[in-house]
Amino acid sequence: MTTSKLPFELSPDAISSWLHTLTEKNSANSAVKLNNAIKLLRKNKTDTDRVLAALIQLIPAILHICNNIELSFIQTPDKDRSTQKVIKLCIQLLRNTSLAFCNLSNDQNLSDDDYNLALYLAIQIIGDSQRMSAKFHEPPSSTLWGETGKLYNLALKSNATQKQINHKIKSFKNQLTIDSVIKRNLVFSISAPYRYSASQVDELFSIANLVAEKLSLNPAYAATNNSFQWDSLTENAPYPIDNTTQSKQFTITINTQDLIVFMQSKDFTSKLDSQTINQLYDQLSGYQSIINNPIPSPPTISRLIVGLGKITEHLLKVDKLKKIQQFSSQSIPEQAIENMALEPMPFEKNSLHNTPRARPSNTNMSLLENAKPVKTIQVKYDNYITAETNDFECAIGDLALFCSSNLTHKLGIIRQVRITNATGTIHILIEKTEGNPVPLTLSSSSSTDNQTVGLQHATGLSDLFMPVVKLPNGTQLSSSSGQKFSLKALTDFSPFFTRYQIES
Repeated sequence: MTTSKLPFELSPDAISSWLHTLTEKNSANSAVKLNNAIKLLRKNKTDTDRVLAALIQLIPAILHICNNIELSFIQTPDKDRSTQKVIKLCIQLLRNTSLAFCNLSNDQNLSDDDYNLALYLAIQIIGDSQRMSAKFHEPPSSTLWGETGKLYNLALKSNATQKQINHKIKSFKNQLTIDSVIKRNLVFSISAPYRYSASQVDELFSIANLVAEKLSLNPAYAATNNSFQWDSLTENAPYPIDNTTQSKQFTITINTQDLIVFMQSKDFTSKLDSQTINQLYDQLSGYQSIINNPIPSPPTISRLIVGLGKITEHLLKVDKLKKIQQFSSQSIPEQAIENMALEPMPFEKNSLHNTPRARPSNTNMSLLENAKPVKTIQVKYDNYITAETNDFECAIGDLALFCSSNLTHKLGIIRQVRITNATGTIHILIEKTEGNPVPLTLSSSSSTDNQTVGLQHATGLSDLFMPVVKLPNGTQLSSSSGQKFSLKALTDFSPFFTRYQIES
């Protein structure tokens, strides 16, 4: 590549003159020009010293333009596609800028100070990209998590994580070391920002800036009160620890205990309301504060199915059976239909582990053959419940469906799993969702997906649980019955599903 392809020469004066040509009256156009310039700088493999200086000089303008667009969108929200494109452009601009700094980590000719500065700035801008993606509920970048792990491991190798980085970028002054920036990004991620509003996301990022130093990172899995773990050799974000699985060799464990203690002290203040703060405490503890404190009460017996594929398969069978029963009820006498029901089973009265025997006529119960019998235990919040069982494979972040013989169901998300005793009793903390789960076959202009669960309310569908996909907001979908949907916002995700709010 030659520098003539850039809109400026690689000198401070030339870059300064070009920046003065950008106008705030058309922030979107300025963002396009900056993004194009950054993409060209990413390709430059030879002038690394001058590329680093150019990137640093461009940072204030990039942050300023993105901030203007954010502010404009929040003050006068517009749902048309052009606005969505501008938001995606800003996220792409931040992403490309961070990757341009990541490229410099491969250069062996930079001085130690410049090398550390490149690592530091890459991680800082990755954090801004993560914040903006969460604020506008656009899919996160797994690539950036992969780069974050790579950069952090490089900094550890060169003993640079605790070195103070000298720079003049005002908005980055809250963290002056690579270690503190990494911790800020980790705190923000484990706070599950996609579940919050735009203003709350900004406050979560401010809190992460404030409390990051209270986070403890451990190089190996240890018998301490760690709540999360991060495999820095993959593209995965940090995820909660459960005591049913062993950590991998290179996993970094995350202890949030001191962080939560500080947030519960009088020295901590926040713009978040008390209910949201309490929810944040539970999230930052990896939900240990809920699962470890069940409420003494008589357990009830339920049936559980785990996994999006198995859940949709079950719901499709239930949907088919309901249609058959509805059709049959139009011609079969009411008394005959009532006779199809089972008497209460001994399983439901007494034993968790005895296999129930369904009468041949009980079609409803035959659908539950693949569902796991569990005890359900109450916890301090009504929207959570703990399932108790033995010898059951499940994982944090997977979907769970409570089933019953009357064909009613409740969908939930597994938030924590733990073994409670030497005999292998497992407690599974499940966050319940609002609405009736229904199976859907949806298609877009590019694909058809048969594994989708919608939440049905009296006013219509509100949410979709889909396999792991990255669809931008505004994507148009249609069901096999002819219904039209538009993806409004990504609100939750895990290695097992993505959850979108939708508009009809």
